[in-house]
Amino acid sequence: MIWVGLTGGIASGKSTVAGIFSELGVEVVSADRLAHDVIACGTEGARRVREMFGEGVMSKDGSVDRAKLATVVFGDPTGTERARLEGLIHPEVRKKSKMERARLEARGDSVAIYEIPLLFEKNLASEFDFIVTVAISRELQIDRLIRRNSMTREEALKRIASQKSQDEKIKGSDFVIWNDGSLADLRKQVEVVKTSLVTKRN
Repeated sequence: MIWVGLTGGIASGKSTVAGIFSELGVEVVSADRLAHDVIACGTEGARRVREMFGEGVMSKDGSVDRAKLATVVFGDPTGTERARLEGLIHPEVRKKSKMERARLEARGDSVAIYEIPLLFEKNLASEFDFIVTVAISRELQIDRLIRRNSMTREEALKRIASQKSQDEKIKGSDFVIWNDGSLADLRKQVEVVKTSLVTKRN
């Protein structure tokens, strides 16, 4: 099975591209979804988040308030809080992703996508057969992030700066999908990449 890493900067449109791959019949595993599972209400992960960051990041129902947690993590200029959170979540997410990969291989899938925002930041390129990066112009990325997350421009720039540059991601990728145009154009690009991946598998 070809294991494909799908990445890109924040608000670049990774989830939209992942959705199109899914519509085209390619199984998609989401690192963010696995991370949600790790700190879901009632889990050991949620209990440890409460211990690390306090009641201020928890909702009334006992679940982790991801928005409040993000404010704490990205509001720390030293990066200490982010490192603590990643040290808790990332090892568990990696375990779950390996289980998902094994499940899909056993099922007989020829190609599968792993949507992972921090692929390059965590030096995981060697774990994939191919890497696809979703790219976007900087101003459009900033605008989308401001509108999507109700951020100020300063907050958006800080969040973007916390990741590797788009140029670095493009250089390390086998395929680049640009998300500056229409949804129809985006779909055409995904179809081309999907066809190429299937051809390589065969």
